[in-house]
Amino acid sequence: MNVGRYVLVAWFGVGCTSVDPTDSGGDSEVPDTDSGAPPDSNVDTDVPDTDVPDTDVADTDDTDIEALPARMAFFYQTVGNEDNAVMAGSTLDGFEIDSAGFTSIAWEGPMVADNRYSDPVVSRMPDGTWTVTSRSAPTDSHGAHLLMYSENSCPEFPEIDDPNIHYLSALEGSECITQTRTLMAKTSQVFEADGEWYVFHAVESELWLAHLGNAEQRPTELAGLCFVDNDELPAVGQTERIYSDQAEGWLISDAAISRRTDGTWVLFIKGIEDGLCDTNGGLCELCGRQIFRTTSEDLVEWTALESVMTQASIPESTVDADGRVWLYWQDFTPACDAQDLFLANRAPISGAYEDAVGDLTSEGFVSFPEETFERDTNQHYATNSNPVRVPGEAWADFLECVD
Repeated sequence: MNVGRYVLVAWFGVGCTSVDPTDSGGDSEVPDTDSGAPPDSNVDTDVPDTDVPDTDVADTDDTDIEALPARMAFFYQTVGNEDNAVMAGSTLDGFEIDSAGFTSIAWEGPMVADNRYSDPVVSRMPDGTWTVTSRSAPTDSHGAHLLMYSENSCPEFPEIDDPNIHYLSALEGSECITQTRTLMAKTSQVFEADGEWYVFHAVESELWLAHLGNAEQRPTELAGLCFVDNDELPAVGQTERIYSDQAEGWLISDAAISRRTDGTWVLFIKGIEDGLCDTNGGLCELCGRQIFRTTSEDLVEWTALESVMTQASIPESTVDADGRVWLYWQDFTPACDAQDLFLANRAPISGAYEDAVGDLTSEGFVSFPEETFERDTNQHYATNSNPVRVPGEAWADFLECVD
């Protein structure tokens, strides 16, 4: 679907009705958009219709843009009753998002369909492949809580019943740890390390690193994932245990990954203290969420978890043209400060980047000036921020995809 022309911008790295948010809206953060709270806490119920129409975007001359060194695509999720969508946009400064009016993924909500995307994450690989990872719904005919994967030459992905969506189940065997699920929260973006493709994913409040393949050995060729605990990088088709709640005392879930210019990997993980709340949901669970940071030189040995954001959820990360690591998150501070669970529907997206000593600085709210949900407080706000670096030489191809 395409409405209007895409606004060309570059990345410099600078600075319906209101609903009861206890009724978790399919895949929305009300109060748990990502269903990545403590295991089995996801409630696949519904929220009233908050459909957001496609936005017309004015035409723009791309002559000067072609000379710019780097671009940033920015995907985000809109939440509705009968349908949800991941929309494409872009940003100049990391905070103001120009909407493209282009739908990357669309799916029907839980009141309409048993099979659906949950917390889809869009990624771009160095060879130009666009990928999406997601979690299958508890009612999915392929199986509950499975890691879904598909790829395309453009950031436009198949409808939920398309056979090109690959479902990765847990493999059995003497070398494999027994699992019945392969994903229970938002994955990181798929990323490349030494030519190999990996993704972080959470199962039963443990974080795993899956080796999906590479440009020649595609993830779509995998029969499934073999869970292992070998204290080394996993082989293709294996997923290695990285963090466990038993060791840390935290129920962990959503993940985001970036890499500093010195080669250090930076992993952000959502967590909530084990036993903090009597029941799942509510202000206790909502406001108890934190985002932790850990670092590694080799993707195997990781530093202790360090809390970097409180009252925060759904982390995502990227690196800007200046090499700074950015963190984005759903910010529940307004709802928690007001002790008003209904404000969870309007939880903003915040962003910040690491300074020279690793402190997160220049924190600010993300805005979507062309989207109606930005102004209409009766609509659900955008969720699941998803920035993706697009190299300057590939920007024209991206434009052709979304135009």
